[in-house]
Amino acid sequence: MLRSTPPSVSPSPAPESYNPWRNVMKMMRLLTTAAAMLLLIGSAAASEVHADFSAAPGLAIPDDTEGPGYGLLVTTTVESNISSLVTGIAVQMDLTHAYPSDLRVGLISPAGTDIRIYNLGAWGGEFNITGWRPGDWDSDGDLTDGFDGEITEGTWTLWMQDYSYGVSGTLNNWTLRIYYDDTVTNDESTWSGVKALYR
Repeated sequence: MLRSTPPSVSPSPAPESYNPWRNVMKMMRLLTTAAAMLLLIGSAAASEVHADFSAAPGLAIPDDTEGPGYGLLVTTTVESNISSLVTGIAVQMDLTHAYPSDLRVGLISPAGTDIRIYNLGAWGGEFNITGWRPGDWDSDGDLTDGFDGEITEGTWTLWMQDYSYGVSGTLNNWTLRIYYDDTVTNDESTWSGVKALYR
């Protein structure tokens, strides 16, 4: 009787021992790469900073008792001591008024640019308004680009006017946020522009 010889089988290599540190090292390399990317992104925008200037005038907004468009225009100001050029503007207002849709509100820069930031209706019929623009409420003027490149230093004026008969209100407080490039001073560049009148 013939006997078959079973085929020879090479022994499998011994399994590589599990090394938990290998996965840890991979994760650390990934985190290091991600951190480097974040630093690069942050450095690109690091030169833009902002400063806030606030006033709490408790400013009465008289009712328009003479008919549409005849309300007394009232103003309040803040002084910026930042010597640079504007890269962006935001405005916060805390306003009490039964019909804020009766109001027109504008912002005038030290260079004289006048942008209407609220015009008869963006708030609807709320009684108390607190918020930032851009963001919490709509604006008729472009605060994002409208003041870009102007000098930051000087007097910024917020004006308000009631355009309808019936009720008065109060501007409790407001804040102007100026975004600017802290690597540039207004002595290093010149700006010229045409005053935009919206009233």
